[in-house]
Amino acid sequence: MEKESFHILIESVMVIRSDLVFRNVHEKCETICSKLCTSICPKCEKYEKYKDYRDLFQLKQIEGFLKFTTSSQNESDCFIHEMLVVTAIDLIDSIRRDHSKEVVFKFFFGASSISEAEILFDNQHVDLLVIINALDRCPSEAVNTKILNFFVDLLSGDFSCPTFNEKLLRKFISFHFI
Repeated sequence: MEKESFHILIESVMVIRSDLVFRNVHEKCETICSKLCTSICPKCEKYEKYKDYRDLFQLKQIEGFLKFTTSSQNESDCFIHEMLVVTAIDLIDSIRRDHSKEVVFKFFFGASSISEAEILFDNQHVDLLVIINALDRCPSEAVNTKILNFFVDLLSGDFSCPTFNEKLLRKFISFHFI
C-alpha cells in the first residue's frame, strides 16, 4: 500500500473513530487501524502502543476547523471559534500532563523522532500557531487569557522544542501592541 493512500485511509477511519455518533463501530475502527498500520509498517505489529496517537487526529481536525474559522468573516463564528480553541488547549494540556503520553506530546511538536511513529503518523504534526492566530478572533477575555496562560505554562515547563519556541517567539515579535 502506498504511504499516501495509507494516510487517507487512516485519517478517514480515525475521523469515524473520533466521532461519538459512530460509537458502535469504534471497535471495528481499531481493528481497521491495526491492520492498516501493520500493512504499511510490518515492524509495527503492536498497534496497541500507538493508540495514544489517535489524539493527534483529533487535534489535526481541530486545527483545520480553527484555520477555517480564523479566516471566516462571519461574526457569529466567534463562539464556535472560541469553543474550538478551548477544546484544542484542553486536549493538548491533557496530553501534556499525562506522563504516559509524553512521547506522543513530543512527537506532536516534532521534538522527538520515533521511526515507526513517523512512518505511521508523520502528517499529524499540528501547527500550534493557529491557536496564537486565534487571539484575533476571540472577543472573550477569558479565552484570550486561557490561550496566553497555556503558552506561558508550555514555555516555562520542562518541555523544550527549539523549532517551536523559535516560531512562537517570532510570532510574538510580529504582534503590534496597542
